[in-house]
Amino acid sequence: MNLDKARLLFFEESNELLTRMEADLLQLESQLEDQELIASLFRAAHTIKGAAGIFGYHDITNFVHCMEHLLAEWREGRSQASAASVQRLLEARDLSSQMIQDAMADRAESAELAMRRRQLMEALMAHAAQGPTTGPASQPEAAEPDVPASDQGALFQFGWRIAFQPERGVFKLGLDPLAPLRELATQSKIEDVEVDFASLPVLRDLDAELCYLSYSANLSGSVSRQDIESAFEFFDGVANWKISEGAADSVRASEPLLRSQSAADLPRSEIEAAARSTAASPSDRPQPVDRSAAAAAGFQAPGARFLRVESGKLDQLVNLVGELVIAGANISQLAAARNDPQLNEASASILRMIAELREQSLRVRMVQLGETFARFQRVVRDLGAETGKSVRLSISGGETELDKTVVEKIVDPLMHLVRNAVDHGLERPEERESAGKPREGLIVLQAYQETGSIVVEVRDDGRGFRLERILETARRRGLVEAGAQLDEQQILALVFQPGFSTATELSTISGRGVGLDVVQKNIEALRGSIQIENQPDHGSLTRIRLPLTLAIIEGFQVRVGQARYILPMDMVLECVDAPEDSATGILNLRGEALPCVPLHALFGESGSGRSVVVVQYGARKAGLLVDELLGEFQTVIKPLGRLFAGVRGINSATILGDGAVALILDVPSLVELAARHEAHSVVAGGRT
Repeated sequence: MNLDKARLLFFEESNELLTRMEADLLQLESQLEDQELIASLFRAAHTIKGAAGIFGYHDITNFVHCMEHLLAEWREGRSQASAASVQRLLEARDLSSQMIQDAMADRAESAELAMRRRQLMEALMAHAAQGPTTGPASQPEAAEPDVPASDQGALFQFGWRIAFQPERGVFKLGLDPLAPLRELATQSKIEDVEVDFASLPVLRDLDAELCYLSYSANLSGSVSRQDIESAFEFFDGVANWKISEGAADSVRASEPLLRSQSAADLPRSEIEAAARSTAASPSDRPQPVDRSAAAAAGFQAPGARFLRVESGKLDQLVNLVGELVIAGANISQLAAARNDPQLNEASASILRMIAELREQSLRVRMVQLGETFARFQRVVRDLGAETGKSVRLSISGGETELDKTVVEKIVDPLMHLVRNAVDHGLERPEERESAGKPREGLIVLQAYQETGSIVVEVRDDGRGFRLERILETARRRGLVEAGAQLDEQQILALVFQPGFSTATELSTISGRGVGLDVVQKNIEALRGSIQIENQPDHGSLTRIRLPLTLAIIEGFQVRVGQARYILPMDMVLECVDAPEDSATGILNLRGEALPCVPLHALFGESGSGRSVVVVQYGARKAGLLVDELLGEFQTVIKPLGRLFAGVRGINSATILGDGAVALILDVPSLVELAARHEAHSVVAGGRT
């Protein structure tokens, strides 16, 4: 087994569990007695602890064990959750995440981190030892438990005595009787082990496939009864054990175990028959579990409906499907050239299957935005506490799906926008109250699908952008000439200039002018766009439009002059014949004035533009004048180099069935160009 792959799965699984723990802890803050949340947190901590022990990350195991112990105390009712203890668990979650990141990078623990880890372990164990509170929930929060320095090393130090006797057929089930001790050794100290050889036969009667030994062991250290029971849980039904707490000599190794009849007392024939029966009836007994295999499988329970796959394999699959799409287009073109009905039918059948394969392979890369949005609950909570503002985050459209690559790359832009909204957008509670607003500010994260794009919005109900301050700052920096008249969108676009900031004071959160220009660059690198809507004194909205996928799209092929171009099919509304007055730049589309862009003029091609392709991006429509409509085309997106980054109206490229290269048009920029042309025509009185 490749342990490196299993270790990577451990890191990924642990990060997912820690993300879930963070969401549960934030919810627990307002629902301190919610047992389902506590049980969910306990399971997550228990899984991380066990998996970390398997891979030898003992510091992680011991640290998460303290988190688990506190949660176990809450779960068993021996202690009660409080705001202070939940805060400690949040801090412990963060530190666990840092420890896992260090383990991933094979980085040694810093002295600062080690000290913080010890402090948090002591705080967690002290909270666990507080016991249940007796007063009403409205009483003031109990002070942080004070642990005397002399007692800190003795926290959670129990003595345990374990007597363990496996059945003789356990080897045939793939179980190792010493595995529980090895697991417990990662969390506690094995003081001594006493092996019982009484059932060992003479050599001539010895069967190497049977287990004749039992043992007893004394443990000390930070381990709970649940930990011990968990270590032995895979031996349910195939072994007997007894766990006793207290002095080591309170339970003797020779003490009779709980079974009424020991396997050691059975004749050999019955033992072998029992072993065969066990092996033949797996459903009657617990299945043997290979912990390493369980780790490699992503720690999913048997029968889980999900299969964890490396993202690199999915990328490779999509790339191969892309090549298949190109090859399919080539076959289709050759079949059409030969005008053979049977060959055309076979080609059409292949293309249908390729289209379905493309759809399914792209779908497996789609992930919901909800998990990404959920992580901002903690961000907003902490920023609110840091700025002294009361903030609530509302999430909508978390079920919206987007390509995994895109989702990963919008986290940082969203982080900038949310931080700016809390720090600059929202007013302080007293300001909001004097303005007639609720003391608690609101930030909304919303996602939805619209005309072939995914729209992500960040909205706040704060003070909004001060246009006069933006314009004043821009003029002071020489970005706008004195006396120049800008409309609202042109003024708002200035905030995306590098280093632009109207903040008069720097803070640790924002105000250095670093952020929005990076946000715009990152969004545009994803073939997306960003736009701001502003309502002074009522808030602002930042709208991000993103493509559904970066790999393969359904395209519409057109010819302009001698060149062929591709339009994203999701943005094509309809095609109409070009009217005679199309050269004016404004078309009359069933009574609607439609701005129009002649592509042959834009790209320097010869042609007259006999057809109009009506496209839409957001709420705007535009007509694109082309020479010929060539129909739908499955398009594999190939990025262009930096040399073409500034070319207007071009987004990327694709390879056609005959091997020629076609450019994929940038519809958003063309729609914007048409809108500007329309405005110019209106100003010039050219509208017809």
